[in-house]
Amino acid sequence: MKIINLLIGCAFLLGMYACSKDDVVVEEVIQLPNPQASFSFKQVSADDPFTFQFTNEGLDFTETRWSFGDDSTSANNTPVHTFLNTGAFTIKLMVLNKNGDWAQREEVIKIEPEKLLEFDATSRGNGNLNLSFKTKVAIDSVRWIKGKIDGSLVSKDKSTNINVPIGTFADYTLYAYTPKGSKMVVYKMLTDLGIVKDWTNIDNTFTVSQDNSSGADANEGSKKLIDNDVLTKIFVGEVRMPYFAQFVFYQPRIINAYTLTSGNDADTRDPKNWEIQGSDDGEKWITLDSQEDQLFDARNLSVTYTFNNVREFIYYRYLITSVRDGGNYQMSELRFLELPR
Repeated sequence: MKIINLLIGCAFLLGMYACSKDDVVVEEVIQLPNPQASFSFKQVSADDPFTFQFTNEGLDFTETRWSFGDDSTSANNTPVHTFLNTGAFTIKLMVLNKNGDWAQREEVIKIEPEKLLEFDATSRGNGNLNLSFKTKVAIDSVRWIKGKIDGSLVSKDKSTNINVPIGTFADYTLYAYTPKGSKMVVYKMLTDLGIVKDWTNIDNTFTVSQDNSSGADANEGSKKLIDNDVLTKIFVGEVRMPYFAQFVFYQPRIINAYTLTSGNDADTRDPKNWEIQGSDDGEKWITLDSQEDQLFDARNLSVTYTFNNVREFIYYRYLITSVRDGGNYQMSELRFLELPR
């Protein structure tokens, strides 16, 4: 009898705690639409090309994340951001929903100092120059520097007078700051007559007859020849002569000077004999300058050569016919210039 009562009690308890199929609660997961990322931006003020307002125009999101390409971020939907330097900045917007789904959109903003500020050097005769600038940007302060980045301070006035001895070259740099602290830096090479125009990296296609074995983008590829950095270089092993570096400009240019910078390695790799040539069609070439038995007596040494040319060409090339010794070639920098006349 006790056993029967015990079995009945157990059956009762099992009935109390057992769940039927109908009693199971299934939590319903709501499927949210995927977020969509989109945004617009505008310059806040005509005299401040560094400050922009960004507007999130995405859909179906609950969280916003901005990255401005200068180590700055924001979680606002309509942030206002001021860049402190010139350059190319990749703007990224990421939007997320409650399920953790996300979408991203990118845009690039370019702030170029040469397009914002016009550096002017007016000759007063006998090597005397007045340095000034024109801009639509609100300027709070300036610094004129003799040299490049680490040069000596000349003046903090908006214009200043300097002297460049006749037949020589001098580097001057203008730093201009906005009321919000954004900085523009414009560098110019000067002669006694004014500004030297450097066309090396402006509106042209650059090629070489033979590149580094690892290609143009290699650590010692052809792009290093025109990167405006005298501490990098092109190196070509077993170079085939004649060797040339060629520029094809989008519109005709006058080139009447050039600067060569020797490489950091054995001087046997330096060019010895070469020509500068111009052409209208890339087929018929005219020799504009010819150099023989040249010697760079130091490493990373920059030498500027000038020649008489008043004719515009679309095609220019630097044609090397021999190096100092052996079969390898190196050069840190090549700059094609137009001197004031």
